[in-house]
Amino acid sequence: KWTKAENAWTPEKQMLWKSSTDAAQVYAYAPYVEGQTDPTKVEFTIPGDQAAGTLTADLVSWAYLSFVPNSSNNNFQDGKILISFGHRLVKLTFNFEKGNQFADGVTVSEAVLLGTSSKVVLNATAGTVAAASDAASLDIKLHQVKDAQNPNALKYEAVFFPGEGQKAGVKMLKVTMSEGTVLNYVVPSDGLVSGGLKAGSAYEMKMRLGKDK
Repeated sequence: KWTKAENAWTPEKQMLWKSSTDAAQVYAYAPYVEGQTDPTKVEFTIPGDQAAGTLTADLVSWAYLSFVPNSSNNNFQDGKILISFGHRLVKLTFNFEKGNQFADGVTVSEAVLLGTSSKVVLNATAGTVAAASDAASLDIKLHQVKDAQNPNALKYEAVFFPGEGQKAGVKMLKVTMSEGTVLNYVVPSDGLVSGGLKAGSAYEMKMRLGKDK
């Protein structure tokens, strides 16, 4: 386990290279999961309440399976390994617009993404994820993204792994307005995107809340 303070990373215990010519298997992932010993089977539980932010849900990883720590390796500079993490889950951002059904003072009080997978298994050396065999259905409370340029924007997002709630014909989203109205979104019969939501990708959806009179 490595901990970051300012711009320096400190390992839980000292690590040494065998030599400058022997290749080593190097991999990294975050957030840290206690008790994981097999890099091909890291179990990660996705938080259901992301209202405060998506960072704790944003599973990332990187691997270099034949790493030689010498000057000819561009990923080894000044005695440091250069790591470029890749996102392993799905990020979905909703840009809500209100219909004039709602008065000016009415806003979104809560948005919940329904039916995602609660747990995934990460293969940290391959950079792939799959739903865990014991994954349950998880409803995620979305995070409102603040926009300094547009303080009235209704922008919400979540980081997740698709489940039954992202399949065609299933109710995927529940939005509760500040005056009590509850709105639901059902995935269309042809799905959200061609081929389905892909792990490691980010998507944006524009959605109109309510109707125009």
